Amino acid sequence: MTSTRPAQLFGLWPQKGNLMPGADVDLVLFDPRRRVTLRHDEMHDNGDYSPYEGMVCQGWPIMTLSRGGVVWRKGVFTGRAWHGRFLRRKPFNAASVDAPF
Repeated sequence: MTSTRPAQLFGLWPQKGNLMPGADVDLVLFDPRRRVTLRHDEMHDNGDYSPYEGMVCQGWPIMTLSRGGVVWRKGVFTGRAWHGRFLRRKPFNAASVDAPF
């Protein structure tokens, strides 16, 4: 729903932006009922503060899959180094974009 068109625009489709066999799929699974209050000390960033501190979120990620395997589950990173791979993309052609504006 949110990945197909951007992947097409940036020359990465069908390797990205689709769930067909052979595609390089990354997915985040959410629990839509879970409510979480954001705390900077629980975030994985390189800053010393977060503008989102104290914000209450409805829905929270529970699992991340990359290239068909689980790389994060319930707060624990389970991936491995060098798991990713570079995807060459086709040149961007703005003339072929059917913009809605």
